[in-house]
Amino acid sequence: MKQLTRLIGVFLSISLSFNLLQAQDIDVMTKEKMDKVKFMSHLSVSIEAGTTGFGFEVATTLHPNFMLRAGFVMLPFLEESGDAYINFYGGGDKLFNDIVRQIPQIKTALENRKLPTSSRKIAEKIPMTDKFKLYNGKILIDYYPFLRDRFHITAGIYFGSRNIITSKGQLPSEYVAAVHVINQYLPENTQFMPAVWRGDFLINDCLVEASQSGKVKYSRQITPIRPYIGIGFGRAVPHKRIGCQFDLGALFLGKPKMASKYYIEDPRVTNFLDWSIFPVVSLRLVGKIF
Repeated sequence: MKQLTRLIGVFLSISLSFNLLQAQDIDVMTKEKMDKVKFMSHLSVSIEAGTTGFGFEVATTLHPNFMLRAGFVMLPFLEESGDAYINFYGGGDKLFNDIVRQIPQIKTALENRKLPTSSRKIAEKIPMTDKFKLYNGKILIDYYPFLRDRFHITAGIYFGSRNIITSKGQLPSEYVAAVHVINQYLPENTQFMPAVWRGDFLINDCLVEASQSGKVKYSRQITPIRPYIGIGFGRAVPHKRIGCQFDLGALFLGKPKMASKYYIEDPRVTNFLDWSIFPVVSLRLVGKIF
């Protein structure tokens, strides 16, 4: 109950601040001639915090009803660790056992190096690390339908890296070593590849093939150009020296997809990032330069 009361208090304080700033802007607006507001006649800078991260903006006037904003926002890099499970998809475990059984030299070489001679002796789990990052440049235009009001409609684009989450892992070292021993006894055109594995951490039924060194890497990607629409309160270039701006909108990420040099397309793949619209809530402290 106390937390709810505090939250309501914060929102009331923010609302009061916006109303006070709005009243000040309107009072100043009546004293200015709107024909003085021309292309790049005013400039401001701001810092912001919101669901897209922390960043900054530079804004200028285009017309009494339009303002242009450009900036950069970035969420801090987040990292999470977990386990993925080796699945030997497509009979990889049977193939491993058949090769060892049919070629005695391979079994002897594996035993001499104290490496696994059966798929049952290979670790079932491998550690995975997932790094989340989201950074965007942006170009936005605010439209103020009412000159004396701070309400605005915003449209524009965010742009940045395709990769939003990158996952990395390493197959068990004893298994990778066993694969290299096996490959020494096989013809070049029949090299035994490391197991295809299924990761159950964040992604269900995701089939990814490891590299010859046992490294596993794949990414979840979104479109590099991300349209944005929203509404808000506050002027990008305030009439006074200091102002605030609040925005609420939607960022369109496109259809998320998987990407990896060793990624195997499979119709059963389900991505944890099923949604393609990212909610944007941001608050900026704006300072007018001229």
